[in-house]
Amino acid sequence: MALSETNTFTVTKNEIIELAFARLGVISEGATLTAYQVNRGSQLLNLMIKSWLAKGFRLWKTGRATLFLDSSTNEYILGTANATKSYVNTTLSSSASSSDSSIEVTSASGLAVGNYIGITQNNNTILWTTISSISSTTIGLDSSLTSDASSGNNVYVYETKLGKVENIINAQLKMNSTTEIPLQLNSRDTYDAEPVKTLQGIPNKIYYNKLLSSGIVRLFPQPSSVNYIVNLTYQEQFYDMTNPTDDFDFPAEWFKALYLNLAVHLYGFYPISDQGQIQLLIAESENALREAASFDDENTSIYFTPATDTNRGDYA
Repeated sequence: MALSETNTFTVTKNEIIELAFARLGVISEGATLTAYQVNRGSQLLNLMIKSWLAKGFRLWKTGRATLFLDSSTNEYILGTANATKSYVNTTLSSSASSSDSSIEVTSASGLAVGNYIGITQNNNTILWTTISSISSTTIGLDSSLTSDASSGNNVYVYETKLGKVENIINAQLKMNSTTEIPLQLNSRDTYDAEPVKTLQGIPNKIYYNKLLSSGIVRLFPQPSSVNYIVNLTYQEQFYDMTNPTDDFDFPAEWFKALYLNLAVHLYGFYPISDQGQIQLLIAESENALREAASFDDENTSIYFTPATDTNRGDYA
């Protein structure tokens, strides 16, 4: 018998809900769920998925983004700050003067009208505006330059701003094309303890404050140059399951854990009398979740350094 040579198996939101109800024995073979049952299952499914974020980041739900810096501030609100998942980096092919409303770039590949564009100016600022027109390598700007900009200065272009993220896993400060330094992730207390937050220099610490509607990135020291950029690795949020045929924001090895754990959540609303069966279901759901979570672990090395008289304080 030939192999299928495919690896595209998936399930939709309503199929997981149907499997969960069937596992509880609430519906018989071939029966159809009521609209109320589908709605209740959808609510519990979304609640369960959102609660799983508290169990830690998932490798498939991590993303990378770039945060462009401003030498006048150390605070960046995601969603309004100039941060994005992908961008085009080009340079000025000729110098531009303050009040110019167009620039010449070395390459316009990947640029589009309406994109956000940042031009590094000679006064250690980046003028952020949007592209109004493109003619070969001549780029029209919706806002004029506020300072002179020399040939060779960086020009950054992107389409979509990065919104709130669940958490920042790690970050690096990119100082130039060959040098990156890791940023230390700080807690709120550690960041608040910094005595002079507007001190300028090379940032070496980062603090992420996740709010209900936004996320705020704070750097210390405040960047002294707009030529630095910060590369972020972050935990993404799980997408909502709203439509009946929505695919899951999970790899296939999680499908079993999804339907079994949803069945456990439904049990509170649709109890079954056989306590042996519910105990079996709970055990199956816990095992499935444990197996899926362990599959998500990253294989890496762990290094232990013994405490000595010179470093013992680091481990206190």
